[in-house]
Amino acid sequence: MAIGICRVICTTVTLTLGLTACDNSLSSKSASIPTQSEYQIISTVSLNDGFETRKVMQARLLLDYQLQDAEGKAASLTTPLTHNAHFFLQPNLLQISDYGMPIPVSNIDPKSQSNEIVQLVKDGFNVEFSKGEVRQLTPIAKADQKDIIELFEHWINLNSLFKQTPTLPVALEPRVGYSISAPMDARLTWTVEQVTEDKLFAVVQGEKDNFKAYGKFELNRKTGWLESMAFFQQEESKGSTLTRRIAMAPKDSPYIMNMLWHADANYDAERDIDDLQKELYPISDVPREYKAHDKAFIESLLSDQQGILDNIGPWGADTPEVLQLRFVHNMSPRYVVANVQYEDLAAFDASGNPIDIDFWQHSGGLAMNFNRSIESSVDIIATGWDDTAKKLNQIDHITAKLTLIPESNKIVEKSWDELIATPYTFGDASLTIQVLDAEAKLFKVVTKQSKTQNINLPFQQFKGKMAEARRDGDYPKWLTVTDKELLGELIGVDDPHHLSTRALLLKLDEIPKTVVVIEQQPQPELSQTKNIRFVKFSDYNQNLANPLSEFGDSSLDGFLYQDLESSNPEISAIQGIKPETDNGHNLHIPMSAALASACKPEIEQGFNEGKHAVTWLFEPNAPDGPAYTLMTPDRERQFFYDKHIQGKIHCQGDISWQPLEQAANPRPWLIDLQAWLTKTGYGNEPSKDLKNYFKVEDAQGKSLTIRLPENAELRIKETLVDGRYLSVAGPAAKVSYMTLSQNPVDIPYEFTFKPLP
Repeated sequence: MAIGICRVICTTVTLTLGLTACDNSLSSKSASIPTQSEYQIISTVSLNDGFETRKVMQARLLLDYQLQDAEGKAASLTTPLTHNAHFFLQPNLLQISDYGMPIPVSNIDPKSQSNEIVQLVKDGFNVEFSKGEVRQLTPIAKADQKDIIELFEHWINLNSLFKQTPTLPVALEPRVGYSISAPMDARLTWTVEQVTEDKLFAVVQGEKDNFKAYGKFELNRKTGWLESMAFFQQEESKGSTLTRRIAMAPKDSPYIMNMLWHADANYDAERDIDDLQKELYPISDVPREYKAHDKAFIESLLSDQQGILDNIGPWGADTPEVLQLRFVHNMSPRYVVANVQYEDLAAFDASGNPIDIDFWQHSGGLAMNFNRSIESSVDIIATGWDDTAKKLNQIDHITAKLTLIPESNKIVEKSWDELIATPYTFGDASLTIQVLDAEAKLFKVVTKQSKTQNINLPFQQFKGKMAEARRDGDYPKWLTVTDKELLGELIGVDDPHHLSTRALLLKLDEIPKTVVVIEQQPQPELSQTKNIRFVKFSDYNQNLANPLSEFGDSSLDGFLYQDLESSNPEISAIQGIKPETDNGHNLHIPMSAALASACKPEIEQGFNEGKHAVTWLFEPNAPDGPAYTLMTPDRERQFFYDKHIQGKIHCQGDISWQPLEQAANPRPWLIDLQAWLTKTGYGNEPSKDLKNYFKVEDAQGKSLTIRLPENAELRIKETLVDGRYLSVAGPAAKVSYMTLSQNPVDIPYEFTFKPLP
């Protein structure tokens, strides 16, 4: 089976390589043309055997192209780069997983020192392009080891990564509509789609029999260097479909690698369902406040706290593939979008010694609302070949300089009918609402955003459901949603008028008369900068000064529709205390942990179960809420038959809750208890009782969990941040503390368990 797959893959790669065996005759004068450029190259191969689709190869590579003359010395350019050129290729990152050649090749593999292919690849190659075709690819290392060289040459999926030309692989006239057949594959046609003073955009495509291909290339006309490319190819044979994708872009282009690396056929299929057949999800009811930013609030988005260093590579891997730096900027209902630059990354071991390691930051930092928090993150991968795996495992923390540039919130009220009739525009950005089914109140909302101007339609103002809509575009129907998204994020993105498009479905319970639209653009005058220390998740959560992260799945289902689960209402007053049973064979007395500290059931007439007398034990985390449960002391038995019990629930007094006033706080997950400590003198009480003394709620009246250290032996004042602040798992809006009356109360109870059925 593996041999068959490998043979098909090799055939497919050969077809793709035909694209590089072409010409490029663009030329123009230039005073300063770069002779070096580093690209990210991502390649995947998927096989659908008629039952399922699985990736049989995926590779990612950072490849530094350094122009040389024919003698291997550094060269200069006075005219744009052409198809006839020599380069030294230095891979700074390489990871490939190939079903047809199960040899692990990775710059972060701890076993790479003994991997002959790794040793061959890491030192780089000399390559000669002639009319776009690779005439010679020569490794710097292992040149005398013929068996290793032969293995590399036969491993097409690997060596083809080093044969990608960094310029346009065909000769195209800079004229829109100009078209030629591909010199190396008559099934493919090249067409010039757009020409500007600086750029040329070309499409290559073809369909014949069981073969389909589509690609887009972007060339810098003044330098001759490729700006970006994406190519997709699909071929059917004997009931199986092989799909190859490859993308190439400058190293600092964000998101490209993740989009292709994590592409999933099932996810694409779900998103490509017709809009009228889509499953819709309830709009989140997590409230948002839409108002203009002020300096004090923006300053609160970079508070004095730590960030999170997380391993988001394969779980359980010895060496993390991908690290994520994540920062919780605040916990607030305020609507925020801000660009966050993560710069000057430095890694340290547990002793504070610097670690000589570099990272590729392949995503952009964007601060936005996640449920109740405002968070940003970037994904990074370690580069280099010098004991990279060992260095990764030594990392204790990473420091980075964060610069936050918020986008303004300008609130505009518009009538619904006006938005339906005419697209709303703000500079290059636009908002269009299309009627899909007027009777069903189903609409398609399409936003087009530029780099400097955005339009947001807050969905929390509506009652109804929503989902991601199908992506429109002038692309072949056989391309997947991910393919189309990749083309949208890759081609022409540095054009100041480039627009990114998103489409959502909106099904309303009722049509509003007016709606709020938000115009957004960067506010550099409010930018903030701070150095942040990122620590591992366990260390982060142990520091109660840090707010909890609510960053979840970044898909639409993960955060747009995320809702807070409501817990069962707790019994928190004596009047509500009473025994309850589920089926006549068990007995429990629901009450809050606070009430349980003042009330305890006593047994006056009980019974033995086996050799043990039954007793009441408090379960703060019972499935249906905190409660005293009747059971044997070993907790083994909780169901009884044909027994009788009676007694009383003795309460020292009834509890009541008094409000604890809080001053305005830029860190709403920290509650100031200084006044309470002074009034009660409870600072030396056991910290395990602290959760009983306070009731904390968010703005919607939902209870927030009180966070305490794992060491339950500490005193209260030892568990508080800075000796006075109580940490909670969310933004506190209302804080109450418990008081106990001086009037004892006894509540009698009696119960007879049902006999065996």
